[in-house]
Parts: sequence; structure tokens; C-alpha cells
Amino acid sequence: MAKARFEDPFNIPLEELAALTLEDYEELLKRAYELCKDTIMRVFSENPDVVEVVVCDGEVIYMAREMGEIDAELLEKLMRQCGKPCYVFGRPEMIEEVAWSGLDGDWYPTVRIFVGSPAWDDDTLSRRGRLVVADFDTGCPVYFLDERLAEGITPQPRAHEIRMSTHLGRPFFYFPRRIKIGIKDITSAFRSALICAAFVRRWTGSPLTLINPRREALVGRRLMFDLTLELTLNPVARTTIMRLL
Repeated sequence: MAKARFEDPFNIPLEELAALTLEDYEELLKRAYELCKDTIMRVFSENPDVVEVVVCDGEVIYMAREMGEIDAELLEKLMRQCGKPCYVFGRPEMIEEVAWSGLDGDWYPTVRIFVGSPAWDDDTLSRRGRLVVADFDTGCPVYFLDERLAEGITPQPRAHEIRMSTHLGRPFFYFPRRIKIGIKDITSAFRSALICAAFVRRWTGSPLTLINPRREALVGRRLMFDLTLELTLNPVARTTIMRLL
């Protein structure tokens, strides 16, 4: 796509939009954000419970209060109604992360989760699920996972499913997917839940790994509610004890 095509991201024919690569679509997201940043930030400021917004022709036309609410079907419907491209942006600076400090460096609370297909039962998830050590931060309202974890368990995204947000002043791109996660608690009891996760593109180069380059996922307070889970963080042993309630 010629550079000039990015100047007005809202006047690209929908049939051309559908044929874009993921990389070209990300360029359109960045340009749309530049054009509408003040509007987007005002909406997020006035609506603290909104996690994503849809922007069309410079205006916010839809606000979502749950990750996954703006699915591909809804986005396509909005574009048909408007006759123009619609872009999705996540709430900026969604993470309030603070490292655990220690004599030999920084330490981060972590939790072990199983990640798998939404069609799997608990037995399959516990056997075949990918065991992921995720950083835990109660200030994070969204499940952020490396996009590579989506391979083989959920469909790869189409271009218009890519969304943009910012963290530490830098943009990153992600796509939402419904997956199943599970945990095994201190008594070896297992429980799972269907959740919507944000799979982050080019994870290792994203701002979500700036504070902890070894991070492979980031989860927050929703984990406790989705799995009815009690977490005990031990700063001396630097361990996390999980107990199902």
C-alpha cells in the first residue's frame, strides 16, 4: 500500500480494507489514533469503566465495558452501517505494575495458568493445555498473552480484528480471542473458566515486556473472580499460593 493511502484511514473502501495485511492494518490504526487521539482520550477519561472504543470517521461510535464485547461480527456490522472503516482502540495505560524489590534485584508475583481451546473439558485442559507462568498485577483488568500462545488453539486474526493500545507511551497491537484457562491450586484441585484474552502481536518487542523482558503473559484481578480464587503472595519466599474457594 502506498504511503498516501494511510493519510485518511477512514476513506478506504471496505473491499480494499478486507484485503490488507496485518502490518498494513496496523499502520492504519496508528494513523487513525493520531487523528483522533484527543477524542479517544476524552471518552476514556469520562468513562472509567470502558475498556475499548470503536472509532469511525473521527468519532467514537461504540464503547465496550468488557474485553470481547466488540467481536468480529459486531465490528463488521458497524462498518456495514457506516459504510466506512471502523477501528478499535483499547484503554491506554491499563496496567498499574510495580515490581517486587529484593536484595538481588526485582521480583514479580506470578501465577501458573493452563491455556487451551474453549472446546476442551477440564481433563483435556489439564493434560494438553499450555502451562504459562504469568506475571500477576491486580491493576491489570485484561488477560494479556503472547500471540504465539494462540497457535493451535484459536483462529489467527483477520486484519480488521487487530486493535491498538498504548503502555508506557508506546503503542502495541492485539487481537481478542475466547479461550479456556485453568489453574491447579495448592490442594491439586483444578478449575477452568472461559475468558476473553488479548493476544499481543510481536510480544517480545511490545512495551508489555519492557519492565520484565522474561514475561510471557500478564494477568490481573479478573483471574480471582473468573475462577473464584484466593491468592496469597509471600514476599519472603517469593511464592504465590492459590486456593480455590
